[in-house]
Amino acid sequence: MTDIRIELASRADVPFLAAVEESAATLFADTPYSAEVSAGTLPISVLESCRANDLLWVARVGDTTEPVGFGAVILIDGAAHLHELSVRSDMGRQGIGSALMKTILTALTSRSYNTVTLSTYRDVPWNGPYYARLGFREVGSVDLTPGLLRIRENEAAEGLDVSHRVIMRLELKA
Repeated sequence: MTDIRIELASRADVPFLAAVEESAATLFADTPYSAEVSAGTLPISVLESCRANDLLWVARVGDTTEPVGFGAVILIDGAAHLHELSVRSDMGRQGIGSALMKTILTALTSRSYNTVTLSTYRDVPWNGPYYARLGFREVGSVDLTPGLLRIRENEAAEGLDVSHRVIMRLELKA
């Protein structure tokens, strides 16, 4: 894929993002987490809040106008937290997720964020191992901030098996 465009999301992009997230969730069909992942999508209110704060990016390819991927960042305890990164399942393995990550990390660095965290499945290849290759490291339970503890509690309340999930942090360099 040569023509990947990553842009800050517009209000018109937001209604398309649930379908992107649902499509991305189908990639988990052959994992033990299929039911957990397909249980829901980010609320429009969360996406709109990210968009309003210039913390929602979309990916487009070629001449498409509809997003084929997106990344949503929220603020946890004043720090950046990658809340969702999704690429349509039919568009996977083309560098779209990597392009989104590169743009997001560059933007967060330019905005003087020192770190970015995320919560993901430890053992799914395109989750924990992927983020580890980007330099993310597991955050030990004693180092979880109050906001990250709430993320973990919310995941458990949503039915996610948190024993298979990991919170990771990347130190950003200006």
